[in-house]
Amino acid sequence: KIHIFFTVILFYTIIILIVVSIIIAIFITKKLNQPILKIIDGAKELGKGKTGTSYLVCKDEKQFVLKKMNQDVSDYEKQLEIFRGEKFCYERMYKIGIGVPKLYEFNEEEKYLVKEYISGICASELASIGYKKENGLTDNHFKLIFDMHKRFKEIGIHVDYFPTNFIYTTDEKIYCIDYECYDYNPEWDFINWGIYYWLNQEGMKEHSEKGSTEKLNKPGTYKPFDEPFEKTKQELMQKFL
Repeated sequence: KIHIFFTVILFYTIIILIVVSIIIAIFITKKLNQPILKIIDGAKELGKGKTGTSYLVCKDEKQFVLKKMNQDVSDYEKQLEIFRGEKFCYERMYKIGIGVPKLYEFNEEEKYLVKEYISGICASELASIGYKKENGLTDNHFKLIFDMHKRFKEIGIHVDYFPTNFIYTTDEKIYCIDYECYDYNPEWDFINWGIYYWLNQEGMKEHSEKGSTEKLNKPGTYKPFDEPFEKTKQELMQKFL
């Protein structure tokens, strides 16, 4: 009888332990899967772009970038189509193997994405200081962006080469942080379009301070002023192409 008693006690103890373990597992799973949107309140805004607003958020003691699609737009359906395209662009861009932040989550229903946070200095900040100026753009900065341009070209795409879309890290790497790309068109690549913004110190400084493109683009166009920077561009191409 004593043997049966202890057997029953052991049986129910095991059952209780199993139930408690299941409850703990469910609790932990719910906590880990808590929607990241709930922590957006009070998060640092990194910037508002054409398709969405990006925030620096923390989850499980790690930093991420959360990008939420803009709602206050005139053509919502077109905006949604562009936002959906970011996942497709990421998959194309990531093929170069380096310099593209990892995409961790893409939630079409809630219209947000979560990607790797890249710590460093934005190319637009360096461009607003100037090329070969103290704390500004250097030859090494241009070497890295030329190399990235070539890598994207080799896989048949170009990206938006405006300086705000690039980050330089302290270990001398470059990242394109915007998931936007197109079938390669030389008219809009770095050499024939983007580089002129990188060299336009006065225009980038005004853009950083006021958001103006008056000193960046030719009137009524999305084409940059090019003539004042042509000589420097040619010198850089001889070095890095």
